[in-house]
Amino acid sequence: GWVDLAYVLALVEAGTAPREAGQSLLKALIAFGGTNVPEQRIIDAVWPDLDGDGARKAYNIALHRLRSLLRHPEALQSEGGKLILCSSVCWVDLWEFDRAFAGGTAEQLERALHLYRGEFLPDESEAAWAVAARERCRTRLTQCVERLGKALEGEQRWQEAINVYRKGLDADNLSESFYQGLMRCCLYSDRKAEGLSAYRRMKQMLSVVLGIAPSRQSEELHQMLVGG
Repeated sequence: GWVDLAYVLALVEAGTAPREAGQSLLKALIAFGGTNVPEQRIIDAVWPDLDGDGARKAYNIALHRLRSLLRHPEALQSEGGKLILCSSVCWVDLWEFDRAFAGGTAEQLERALHLYRGEFLPDESEAAWAVAARERCRTRLTQCVERLGKALEGEQRWQEAINVYRKGLDADNLSESFYQGLMRCCLYSDRKAEGLSAYRRMKQMLSVVLGIAPSRQSEELHQMLVGG
Protein backbone atom coordinates (compact mmCIF):
# COMPACT_ATOMS: atom_id res chain seq x y z
CA GLY A 1 0.00 0.00 0.00
CA TRP A 2 0.86 3.68 -0.24
CA VAL A 3 2.52 5.73 2.48
CA ASP A 4 0.75 9.10 2.52
CA LEU A 5 3.46 11.45 3.77
CA ALA A 6 1.08 14.38 4.15
CA TYR A 7 -0.92 12.20 6.51
CA VAL A 8 2.20 11.10 8.36
CA LEU A 9 3.27 14.71 8.93
CA ALA A 10 -0.25 15.63 10.03
CA LEU A 11 -0.12 12.89 12.67
CA VAL A 12 3.22 14.18 13.90
CA GLU A 13 2.03 17.78 14.08
CA ALA A 14 -1.17 16.70 15.85
CA GLY A 15 0.86 14.90 18.48
CA THR A 16 -0.49 11.42 17.73
CA ALA A 17 2.96 10.38 16.53
CA PRO A 18 6.19 11.27 18.34
CA ARG A 19 7.60 14.63 17.26
CA GLU A 20 11.13 13.34 17.58
CA ALA A 21 10.46 10.69 14.93
CA GLY A 22 12.48 12.30 12.17
CA GLN A 23 9.83 14.75 10.94
CA SER A 24 12.42 17.46 10.26
CA LEU A 25 14.45 15.03 8.21
CA LEU A 26 11.34 14.04 6.23
CA LYS A 27 10.35 17.65 5.59
CA ALA A 28 13.82 18.59 4.38
CA LEU A 29 14.02 15.52 2.18
CA ILE A 30 10.71 16.45 0.51
CA ALA A 31 11.79 20.09 0.14
CA PHE A 32 14.96 18.97 -1.64
CA GLY A 33 13.02 16.87 -4.14
CA GLY A 34 13.05 13.48 -2.44
CA THR A 35 15.32 11.79 -4.99
CA ASN A 36 19.08 11.24 -4.64
CA VAL A 37 19.38 13.93 -1.99
CA PRO A 38 22.90 13.99 -0.48
CA GLU A 39 22.82 13.11 3.19
CA GLN A 40 25.26 15.90 3.96
CA ARG A 41 22.89 18.44 2.44
CA ILE A 42 20.15 17.32 4.83
CA ILE A 43 22.54 17.28 7.79
CA ASP A 44 23.71 20.83 7.05
CA ALA A 45 20.13 22.03 6.69
CA VAL A 46 18.51 20.37 9.71
CA TRP A 47 21.39 20.37 12.22
CA PRO A 48 23.46 23.46 11.31
CA ASP A 49 24.44 24.18 14.92
CA LEU A 50 25.97 20.77 15.67
CA ASP A 51 29.54 19.80 14.93
CA GLY A 52 30.36 17.09 12.41
CA ASP A 53 30.11 14.03 14.68
CA GLY A 54 27.14 15.38 16.60
CA ALA A 55 25.25 16.24 13.45
CA ARG A 56 25.93 12.81 11.95
CA LYS A 57 24.74 11.10 15.12
CA ALA A 58 21.55 13.18 15.17
CA TYR A 59 20.97 12.32 11.52
CA ASN A 60 21.41 8.58 12.09
CA ILE A 61 18.97 8.64 15.01
CA ALA A 62 16.41 10.63 13.00
CA LEU A 63 16.80 8.30 10.04
CA HIS A 64 16.16 5.25 12.21
CA ARG A 65 13.07 6.84 13.76
CA LEU A 66 11.77 7.96 10.38
CA ARG A 67 12.05 4.43 8.99
CA SER A 68 10.03 3.21 11.97
CA LEU A 69 7.41 5.90 11.44
CA LEU A 70 6.94 5.17 7.74
CA ARG A 71 6.48 1.44 8.41
CA HIS A 72 7.31 0.38 4.87
CA PRO A 73 10.65 -1.27 4.07
CA GLU A 74 10.86 0.30 0.62
CA ALA A 75 9.65 3.82 1.45
CA LEU A 76 13.04 5.24 2.37
CA GLN A 77 16.21 4.08 0.66
CA SER A 78 19.83 5.04 1.22
CA GLU A 79 22.44 4.50 -1.45
CA GLY A 80 25.89 6.00 -1.99
CA GLY A 81 25.44 8.66 0.65
CA LYS A 82 22.12 9.77 -0.81
CA LEU A 83 18.52 9.42 0.37
CA ILE A 84 15.55 8.49 -1.79
CA LEU A 85 11.84 8.57 -1.06
CA CYS A 86 10.44 5.85 -3.28
CA SER A 87 7.77 7.46 -5.48
CA SER A 88 6.16 4.09 -6.19
CA VAL A 89 5.45 3.70 -2.48
CA CYS A 90 5.20 7.24 -1.07
CA TRP A 91 2.41 9.67 -1.91
CA VAL A 92 3.37 13.33 -1.57
CA ASP A 93 0.86 16.07 -2.36
CA LEU A 94 3.68 18.37 -3.51
CA TRP A 95 4.76 15.82 -6.11
CA GLU A 96 1.19 15.37 -7.32
CA PHE A 97 0.77 19.13 -7.56
CA ASP A 98 3.97 19.44 -9.62
CA ARG A 99 2.93 16.62 -11.96
CA ALA A 100 -0.54 18.06 -12.51
CA PHE A 101 0.88 21.51 -13.16
CA ALA A 102 3.41 20.14 -15.63
CA GLY A 103 0.61 18.39 -17.55
CA GLY A 104 -0.82 21.76 -18.49
CA THR A 105 -4.29 20.71 -19.65
CA ALA A 106 -7.34 22.39 -18.16
CA GLU A 107 -8.23 19.19 -16.32
CA GLN A 108 -4.72 18.83 -14.91
CA LEU A 109 -4.56 22.48 -13.88
CA GLU A 110 -7.87 22.04 -12.07
CA ARG A 111 -6.38 19.07 -10.24
CA ALA A 112 -3.28 21.08 -9.33
CA LEU A 113 -5.48 23.84 -7.96
CA HIS A 114 -7.47 21.30 -5.97
CA LEU A 115 -4.28 19.85 -4.49
CA TYR A 116 -2.92 23.21 -3.33
CA ARG A 117 -3.61 23.64 0.38
CA GLY A 118 -1.62 26.75 1.17
CA GLU A 119 2.05 27.53 1.67
CA PHE A 120 4.52 24.67 1.65
CA LEU A 121 5.40 23.79 5.26
CA PRO A 122 4.10 27.04 6.82
CA ASP A 123 5.29 25.89 10.24
CA GLU A 124 8.86 26.00 8.89
CA SER A 125 8.71 29.67 7.93
CA GLU A 126 12.13 30.31 9.51
CA ALA A 127 13.84 27.37 7.81
CA ALA A 128 16.03 28.51 4.93
CA TRP A 129 15.90 25.05 3.34
CA ALA A 130 12.13 25.33 2.81
CA VAL A 131 12.19 28.71 1.04
CA ALA A 132 13.01 27.54 -2.50
CA ALA A 133 10.28 24.89 -2.55
CA ARG A 134 7.78 27.32 -1.02
CA GLU A 135 8.50 29.99 -3.63
CA ARG A 136 8.31 27.47 -6.46
CA CYS A 137 4.88 26.33 -5.25
CA ARG A 138 3.63 29.89 -4.96
CA THR A 139 4.86 30.74 -8.47
CA ARG A 140 3.23 27.65 -9.93
CA LEU A 141 -0.02 28.39 -8.12
CA THR A 142 -0.08 31.87 -9.69
CA GLN A 143 0.60 30.45 -13.14
CA CYS A 144 -1.99 27.72 -12.63
CA VAL A 145 -4.75 30.15 -11.63
CA GLU A 146 -3.91 32.62 -14.39
CA ARG A 147 -3.74 30.00 -17.15
CA LEU A 148 -6.91 28.22 -16.12
CA GLY A 149 -8.79 31.44 -15.38
CA LYS A 150 -7.92 33.01 -18.72
CA ALA A 151 -8.80 29.83 -20.60
CA LEU A 152 -12.24 29.85 -18.98
CA GLU A 153 -12.63 33.57 -19.68
CA GLY A 154 -11.82 32.90 -23.33
CA GLU A 155 -14.75 30.48 -23.43
CA GLN A 156 -16.96 32.97 -21.54
CA ARG A 157 -17.41 30.50 -18.73
CA TRP A 158 -17.57 33.33 -16.25
CA GLN A 159 -18.78 31.51 -13.15
CA GLU A 160 -16.17 28.79 -13.49
CA ALA A 161 -13.46 31.40 -13.97
CA ILE A 162 -14.74 33.30 -10.93
CA ASN A 163 -14.50 30.10 -8.89
CA VAL A 164 -10.90 29.64 -10.02
CA TYR A 165 -9.88 33.18 -9.07
CA ARG A 166 -11.63 32.85 -5.72
CA LYS A 167 -9.77 29.61 -5.09
CA GLY A 168 -6.55 31.42 -5.90
CA LEU A 169 -7.41 34.20 -3.46
CA ASP A 170 -8.14 31.67 -0.75
CA ALA A 171 -4.52 30.58 -1.09
CA ASP A 172 -2.98 34.02 -1.73
CA ASN A 173 -5.14 37.02 -0.84
CA LEU A 174 -2.44 39.47 -1.91
CA SER A 175 -2.27 38.46 -5.57
CA GLU A 176 -3.42 41.47 -7.57
CA SER A 177 -3.71 39.41 -10.75
CA PHE A 178 -6.29 37.16 -9.08
CA TYR A 179 -8.37 40.17 -8.06
CA GLN A 180 -8.09 41.53 -11.60
CA GLY A 181 -9.33 38.24 -13.05
CA LEU A 182 -12.26 38.25 -10.65
CA MET A 183 -13.08 41.86 -11.53
CA ARG A 184 -12.95 41.12 -15.28
CA CYS A 185 -15.31 38.17 -14.93
CA CYS A 186 -17.73 40.22 -12.85
CA LEU A 187 -17.59 43.04 -15.40
CA TYR A 188 -18.34 40.85 -18.40
CA SER A 189 -21.01 38.80 -16.61
CA ASP A 190 -22.78 41.98 -15.45
CA ARG A 191 -22.04 41.43 -11.76
CA LYS A 192 -20.60 44.86 -11.16
CA ALA A 193 -21.46 45.06 -7.45
CA GLU A 194 -19.47 41.88 -6.86
CA GLY A 195 -16.59 43.22 -8.93
CA LEU A 196 -16.55 46.46 -6.94
CA SER A 197 -16.52 44.46 -3.72
CA ALA A 198 -13.47 42.56 -5.01
CA TYR A 199 -11.77 45.87 -5.82
CA ARG A 200 -12.39 47.27 -2.34
CA ARG A 201 -11.04 44.11 -0.74
CA MET A 202 -7.95 44.21 -2.95
CA LYS A 203 -7.30 47.89 -2.22
CA GLN A 204 -7.58 47.32 1.51
CA MET A 205 -5.33 44.25 1.53
CA LEU A 206 -2.63 45.88 -0.59
CA SER A 207 -2.68 49.00 1.57
CA VAL A 208 -2.75 47.34 4.99
CA VAL A 209 -0.36 44.46 4.32
CA LEU A 210 1.99 45.76 1.61
CA GLY A 211 1.57 49.51 1.91
CA ILE A 212 0.96 49.97 -1.83
CA ALA A 213 -1.87 51.16 -4.06
CA PRO A 214 -3.58 49.15 -6.82
CA SER A 215 -1.90 49.20 -10.21
CA ARG A 216 -3.11 51.25 -13.17
CA GLN A 217 -4.65 48.12 -14.71
CA SER A 218 -6.67 47.50 -11.56
CA GLU A 219 -7.82 51.14 -11.50
CA GLU A 220 -8.91 50.90 -15.13
CA LEU A 221 -10.99 47.83 -14.32
CA HIS A 222 -12.46 49.70 -11.39
CA GLN A 223 -13.48 52.60 -13.64
CA MET A 224 -15.11 50.19 -16.07
CA LEU A 225 -17.06 48.62 -13.21
CA VAL A 226 -18.37 51.98 -12.02
CA GLY A 227 -19.22 52.95 -15.57
CA GLY A 228 -16.54 55.60 -16.04
